[in-house]
Amino acid sequence: MTGRRALALATLALVYAAIHIALLGFAEEGGHRQPDSFDYFSQAELLYGNTNRGELDSSRVIRQPGYATILAGLSAAGMTKPDTFLVIVQVLALWLTGLVTRAVVLRYLSPQIGDLALALVVLNPNAIGMAQLLLPETFFTLLLVIAFGLLLIVVEEGKWWVALSLGAAMGTAVLFRPELKYALLLLPIILATVSVLSEGRHVVRGFVQGLGATAVALLLVLPWSLTVQSVTGRLDVTAGSNSQVFLAMNVVFAERRVNPTLSLQETYEIVVERARTAAGGTTPTNGTYVAMLLDYPLTQLAAMLVTSQVKWLVSGGAQNINGMLGLRVENSHEVYAAGGFSNRIGAWASTLASASAGAMAITALALVFAMAARLLGLAGIAHLFRRRHWPLLVSVLGLLVYYMAVLLLNGLSRYRVPVEPMLMVLAVAGLDGWRANVSGFLRAIRSGLGLRRPR
Repeated sequence: MTGRRALALATLALVYAAIHIALLGFAEEGGHRQPDSFDYFSQAELLYGNTNRGELDSSRVIRQPGYATILAGLSAAGMTKPDTFLVIVQVLALWLTGLVTRAVVLRYLSPQIGDLALALVVLNPNAIGMAQLLLPETFFTLLLVIAFGLLLIVVEEGKWWVALSLGAAMGTAVLFRPELKYALLLLPIILATVSVLSEGRHVVRGFVQGLGATAVALLLVLPWSLTVQSVTGRLDVTAGSNSQVFLAMNVVFAERRVNPTLSLQETYEIVVERARTAAGGTTPTNGTYVAMLLDYPLTQLAAMLVTSQVKWLVSGGAQNINGMLGLRVENSHEVYAAGGFSNRIGAWASTLASASAGAMAITALALVFAMAARLLGLAGIAHLFRRRHWPLLVSVLGLLVYYMAVLLLNGLSRYRVPVEPMLMVLAVAGLDGWRANVSGFLRAIRSGLGLRRPR
């Protein structure tokens, strides 16, 4: 590493540390805790306190156990208020996420833009705000980007220990957030598909190693699955009720499009009652809500899907920082929930009118960052396509499509945090393509003028 690069990394580390120290210093009392944070504190007490396992019900195990386990460990160590300590650990986890992303870029793109990838990951306002909140997303993101890097390596090298490590990373990630549970079973297909696009084209090897990765992942989640089974009677990696609410909310958003004056709670109650009727008076299933969703006009669902994905990809995520600092700005989700808007984008735009100057500045910065990164990402897709970086391109796009399918109409910036590192890979790929084009253009000019680069 050259002295200039070392200085740049040291400067980045200092800026990164200064940002988070400032946020820790200026955050309001309790500002690092979101409503969901209390669910994890409660679950830590339920799972590791004196509660009899027989007293657990599905409503009390709707969250994954990874973050609750960390909270329980800190409590056992005597930390009754671990907010500051846990935020510091999460800040370090975000930096490590940036380093892993940097390693991916150095290995598969260019040694000249690795540091830039690190900077984009750790200075991303959406990721910064999430790292300051007592939620599992930052740890989950680290595990996901590790799994992403291992996926590329195992396809390239075909080593079994890498494949099994991939399974371990994926299994551990599911213990923090549930949305990857379907991907665990898809690992054989994922590895086989990406292997087809690699130089070696070891499809069978990729499929078999995917089976091994899946086996390791399922072994890791088995203890939690058995706990879920003891509560719900089903062997699953999630308790189910939370995923059902998530799916039901898609129907709620579709209904809100028809009746925007209703509040989100009113709409939810209507949808649940309709679902109970559709299920013959019994408890609705996930299939019940899927059928209800498909009853809405296709054009309406398509319009809502586009709106949801645009918000997921482009929203800045500044509300986490604004709320933590106590800056005056209405929560766009609460505005949307109160009724009067048929989509989240309109609700978000309405909040800007009453925002304070500080909140407006942070919101603008986060929005510009997100939009610029998405534009660079589009250029990055084109660059990877031209350079035939198929494994990297398909892996990133496959992950994005997977998340879009899982989220459907629930497009929020919070749900984009886990894929932010991969989006930054696309962004630096776009910059790399732009740099290559400019360099080629300058070489052509020098050649046309008969000039030579000075020795």
